[in-house]
Amino acid sequence: MGWGDRIIDLLRASGLVGEGVTENRRLAPAYLWGGKIFAALFSAYYVYTAYWGIWSSESHRGLYFLGTLLLCFLLYPAGKGSPQRRPSLLDGLAMAVGIAALLYWIFQYQFLADHIGEPVRPQDFVFGLILLLMSLEMGRRATGNLLPLLAILALLYVSLGHRL
Repeated sequence: MGWGDRIIDLLRASGLVGEGVTENRRLAPAYLWGGKIFAALFSAYYVYTAYWGIWSSESHRGLYFLGTLLLCFLLYPAGKGSPQRRPSLLDGLAMAVGIAALLYWIFQYQFLADHIGEPVRPQDFVFGLILLLMSLEMGRRATGNLLPLLAILALLYVSLGHRL
């Protein structure tokens, strides 16, 4: 066993990484087929925009994040105690909050772009924080704890690094 394997074993033992990608849910047929149809439409939209072009960059990015968020919360449980055949109530709430935050970003994008450098409005801060937390949670569910931990360290360095 090489030193790389030992590091991976140590990270697994500490709970920072799992066995590759975390376990998917074993969804009930209705949720499974709904997820498959959504994933197919999601993919078809991006195949369409790859050939014919995008509507706008903010809608393109926002819809990508939205589709990824919905699929992640559908396919990956929050923890070992989460339901395996369906999304939990917490997953549904997270999806609804994520949808609201992304729609806010898509529809407010022009205003946000026009007011760069001005003081941040409270609602912009709240929706931005929601999207940040959703990103970290999606990374945790799909890849384990290491990716969100690295992201948090990077954010701390960006915001506090000048004081070091």
